[in-house]
Amino acid sequence: LELAGRLGPASLPGEYHAVQVSRHKAGVLHFGGWYGQLAYTLTGEVRPYKAERGIFDGIRPAKNFGSQGWGAFEVAARMSGIELADDTVNGGRERNAALALNWYLNPFMRASANVVRVLSVEGGAQAGNTPTAFQMRFQLAL
Repeated sequence: LELAGRLGPASLPGEYHAVQVSRHKAGVLHFGGWYGQLAYTLTGEVRPYKAERGIFDGIRPAKNFGSQGWGAFEVAARMSGIELADDTVNGGRERNAALALNWYLNPFMRASANVVRVLSVEGGAQAGNTPTAFQMRFQLAL
């Protein structure tokens, strides 16, 4: 199940997924996960929606980085969780929160910095651990 909305430079996507795993002699397992995100483009660009494909497209800066300007900047906050425990399988339950800063240099290049904080882990091999991860990446669309 997926739901998304957009109001000017703000976008709010969310998703819930349920997974069934059929095992040959041990029955069916049920797992699930979800996320909700709020993103806001600081420079005013609107995330385009492609109705024919049912997806939001990437940000296209009004002024590309370089001779025209600084590109587009976006901030985002996200909450998500996953449940990997059912029957005899105890993969645990995890919840996390993330913050991101995305810099769209042009329609084909993006740099991002993210921090993800694990809020809780119940069950599984990592029960009780709540690490924080920092990530930076540079993406090129071909």
